[in-house]
Amino acid sequence: MGLFQSKKKLEAELEAARRRISELEKARENAAAGPDETALIEALEESQRRRLETAALLAASRAVLEYQDFEKAARAIFDICRDLIGATSGYVALLNSDGSENEVVFLDSGGLPCTVDESLPMPIRGLRGEAYETGRAVYDNDFHNSDWMRFMPDGHVELRNVLFAPLTIKGETVGLLGLANKQEDFMEEDSRLATAFGELVAIALLNDWTFESLERSEQRYRSVTQSANDAIVSADAEGNIVSWNAGATDIFGFTEDEILGRSLTLIMPEEFHSRHEHGMRRFLETREPHIIGETVEMTGSRKDGTSFPIELSLSTWETGEGIFFTGIIRDISERRQAEQSELDIRSKIQSYANQLGVLHDIGLSLNRESDKPRLLKSVLKAAAELTSAGVGVMTLVQSGQTDIISVYYAPWFEERCDIGEQTPTLHRRIEQVVKEGSDSTRIDSEAVFENLPEGHLGLRGLLIGILRDTKGRVRGHFILSDKADGADFTPEDEEIIALLAAQSSVALVSAENLEREHVVAESLQDALLPDPLVRDDLEVGLLYQSSGPVGKIGGDFYDLVELDENRVAIVVGDVCGKGLSAATYTAMIKYMLRAYLGEGMTPGECLTKLNSAVHAQVPIEKFVTLSLAVVDTSRARLSYASAGHPAPLLCVDGNARPLAIQQAVPLGVIDGQRYETGEDSLVRACSITMYTDGLLDARPEGAEPFGEKRVIEALSGRCCDHAQHVANDLIAAAVEYSGDNLKDDIALLVVRLTSKASEI
Repeated sequence: MGLFQSKKKLEAELEAARRRISELEKARENAAAGPDETALIEALEESQRRRLETAALLAASRAVLEYQDFEKAARAIFDICRDLIGATSGYVALLNSDGSENEVVFLDSGGLPCTVDESLPMPIRGLRGEAYETGRAVYDNDFHNSDWMRFMPDGHVELRNVLFAPLTIKGETVGLLGLANKQEDFMEEDSRLATAFGELVAIALLNDWTFESLERSEQRYRSVTQSANDAIVSADAEGNIVSWNAGATDIFGFTEDEILGRSLTLIMPEEFHSRHEHGMRRFLETREPHIIGETVEMTGSRKDGTSFPIELSLSTWETGEGIFFTGIIRDISERRQAEQSELDIRSKIQSYANQLGVLHDIGLSLNRESDKPRLLKSVLKAAAELTSAGVGVMTLVQSGQTDIISVYYAPWFEERCDIGEQTPTLHRRIEQVVKEGSDSTRIDSEAVFENLPEGHLGLRGLLIGILRDTKGRVRGHFILSDKADGADFTPEDEEIIALLAAQSSVALVSAENLEREHVVAESLQDALLPDPLVRDDLEVGLLYQSSGPVGKIGGDFYDLVELDENRVAIVVGDVCGKGLSAATYTAMIKYMLRAYLGEGMTPGECLTKLNSAVHAQVPIEKFVTLSLAVVDTSRARLSYASAGHPAPLLCVDGNARPLAIQQAVPLGVIDGQRYETGEDSLVRACSITMYTDGLLDARPEGAEPFGEKRVIEALSGRCCDHAQHVANDLIAAAVEYSGDNLKDDIALLVVRLTSKASEI
């Protein structure tokens, strides 16, 4: 498929995908469905975006391969990038010879009036200068209000926002891909995509340089060929040579005296002898030409027996002495080599484009990984697979100590390393030869491999990626060795590893920041989860079950508030989200609710007042579900209200049932929403159970959720037992049902009314 057809198809896919994403976003905004349906819609949205990015990158890679002319390739890649990101204008420019200015390759004003001469150079300053200096994409969403506007020449397109992605070849920034006037703001996702497309433009530029070099080589070759004497050889109808020039001697090695009168088969490889003789007979019998009058490529044989490719132009002529054949023969060995070099270059470009595509996918995966050991293991495996390394080691520098985090062996690599304690010392020796400030290093120095400890692998070449923190300090290395098939690591391998190292460094910093946030959030949430009350009339069981390995850092919470000697408020809620942000909003909500309860408000009045505060102070994506009940042991009454939360379960005479609670939207969704207070008798009641929806949603993969029915079955006959035992057993039942794979956190509160309460 040609690039024009590919671009038309991509434009159709872009439009169809955008419509689908828009439909999914509207469905998610309007959905009254539960979290599972919302998650499915979000997953579909993400799938559409990934499909869109993949199609765009493939189309752009195809442009690199299809166009030998750089400007055409760059324009095609720019158009695809601009349409994908949603910008309306931009350009591609290259650094001039002295490195002081940009020279525009082309400029797209996006249909806006622009009277500035496109050939005018662009000074390297401001954001452009930052992109050149850092080698990373940069953007400004308030450019029209920046000080740089005063440097704009008259007639320049109005710029609202701008993004610049560097074009980098062998570690040097040689130009920029610029985008401007996106309807919405540019984001980090746009920066990442523009970087990927900028890399493809850089490949197209390298491709252009390469083809220019090949073209110059071909021109030199033709000049040499035209100035040299071709082989001109004539033979009679019997196939015996009757004429032989100096050019033939130069090409085949036979002198005229050695070859005259001898068969043409002498300058052909033996496997072609019978074919030649059959062709001669057929022509003499039928006079039907086969290759006569055409230029064909064949194989010739020199005097020393070596074979080589030749180009043959054959003609025939006839005299009274009979039929003769004359061939003009040219040695095309150099041309074949040039063609093979071109194929090799195309293959390398395709391979590099494929690696960049894989690297792009890996980058997306790394940015989503928050577990540091898993992240580093993924980086090592990806690095080894991208470079076909047989063995790899990931090290991490912590407090001056180099520790081995992960070891990778390719499936085809049979050796294993049998040492442990001495390995960090060896790795520190490697660190000493790493290039200062680089993201990758190739090492072939035998000094590195001398005096290896007994049991260590016999290393064959090293390729090292360096992980750095935000201040450029070394945080670790992934060390690769023994490339497949005995090959050496290449400069292209080193470039790929440098890109992966840069991506991994960012991901590592993010993971460590998230770890620190987890610690702060967990400490905050531990402070927010109250201890059980000690009262004669109530017995309390509390439990918080996290769904993941990071600990109690979700938005699920519970609370107990003694209002007076006879009344206790019990609360269970869920702030959408996780981490420090969710824990912070949880603290705010709990203490506002305590304040409203202290003013003597009913549960419904409390939630109505709290809803207004949440709507005003909490982002809409942080909506809150909450269930509030007040136990009055002196009146044996229970008053309650709910905001989009599972109904509390009341156990009467040993049987659990949900309270007939009026369902309402979560807090913060609708300003002015009123919440009603319901009441129920506590006569003959023995306990109240409240929980977050993580309990209901517990499930094994592909099965139905644990659900309210199973919760009631687990409580019935048990709900009057010791409150903490009931809480523990209920959580254990849900965890067991899910296959020890909870999808969401669970906050659970069981309040048992003791005999003291029933006597009152």
